[in-house]
Amino acid sequence: MLQPLPSVRVVDQVRQSLRSAIMTGELPPGTRLSVPDLRGG
Repeated sequence: MLQPLPSVRVVDQVRQSLRSAIMTGELPPGTRLSVPDLRGG
């Protein structure tokens, strides 16, 4: 029988993506972000 996949909240995905971008230097300190920037458009 199939088991349901654990749900992942969008906020958790965004947090992880931002954290990764900061840790790799893709987002340098002081970078200003906006919602359209975060959405990729």
